[in-house]
Amino acid sequence: MSLLHSLASKLWPLSLVTALSLPAVSAAGGVDGSATESARRVVTVAPLKLNVKVRRPTSAERLFRRAVAAADAGRHDRARALLRELGHRYPDFAPAHVLAGALSQVEGDLQVARSEYLAYLASAPNGEHADELRKVLAAMERQDPALASTR
Repeated sequence: MSLLHSLASKLWPLSLVTALSLPAVSAAGGVDGSATESARRVVTVAPLKLNVKVRRPTSAERLFRRAVAAADAGRHDRARALLRELGHRYPDFAPAHVLAGALSQVEGDLQVARSEYLAYLASAPNGEHADELRKVLAAMERQDPALASTR
């Protein structure tokens, strides 16, 4: 499960439909790892019957889910626009930094990715993604030592 899907599922855990990106399988049964050959499969989950009151998502969470959906659809400009709006309206919403960093990292802008990940760690040092992001930052700095010198 990608980091983006992980974030979205944490913010919307009772979804009835979950979209999974799976690698394509070749005719010989092997997995084709090329990024251009991915299959999209929708898995329907039976409705859950719970005896608890489910909290409605906040406006920030709804806006964030829209940004995640845009990013997953490859609409990075739209995702960034939603993240900018999210940042203006809810500056303390830490998961937005993870998505902004992931988009920047995918696009090859490691300096911006690093600053977004550091912003997440500053606002949520013990947050759910903190340990993972520390590992990502360390790997980025090993890959490009010039990043480490900008601390």
